[in-house]
Amino acid sequence: MNARLLPTMTLSLLFAACGPAPQDEGKEQKPAAVFENGSILIGSQRVELGAPADAWIAALGSNYRFADPELPIMMIWDELGIAAYTSPTKEHRINSVSFVLRVPPKSSGGYEHPGEGIQPRRTFSGAVSFLGTPVNKTTQVDDIPRLSKGVLEVHCSHGIALCSANRADQAKLDYSFHFTVDDQRYSSYIYKLNIEKDSAPD
Repeated sequence: MNARLLPTMTLSLLFAACGPAPQDEGKEQKPAAVFENGSILIGSQRVELGAPADAWIAALGSNYRFADPELPIMMIWDELGIAAYTSPTKEHRINSVSFVLRVPPKSSGGYEHPGEGIQPRRTFSGAVSFLGTPVNKTTQVDDIPRLSKGVLEVHCSHGIALCSANRADQAKLDYSFHFTVDDQRYSSYIYKLNIEKDSAPD
């Protein structure tokens, strides 16, 4: 072997060894939103379910719209893929929030184009974790028991495209978790995750 090539080969091997290690494709990514104990951490901002709308605006920004300007009870953050439902009281408390993970199929009832009505312009980017269970746009309803390590079970309604998650041990929860699905029901992707505070005061 040409002796002059040895230093070059040695350097090449050294740089290859010091280069960044390949990413573990199976490594779980940190959820973009985490619901825990009545509050939701979205990015670096934390907001409580049941807090006034002003607190949500402070956390998510003022770039929102109402789904129906004549009936200002559903706030849409188009660029975040988030919808929040306000109470009709003076404080306009937000007791329910939805993360839109996928655009529903055009064949679904009440379909609206992204950016119109109740449909945000963009879908939520990343996973949403609730009760330690992360879901994203590739999660199917029947994945939830496994992802929750057996803590949760799911039930899908007949006749409407809606499923819910409950504790498998039947322990009472102060919050409801619903998923908008398609006609595949248990095998459906999760199009929208809704988290709602139960027995919310007026």
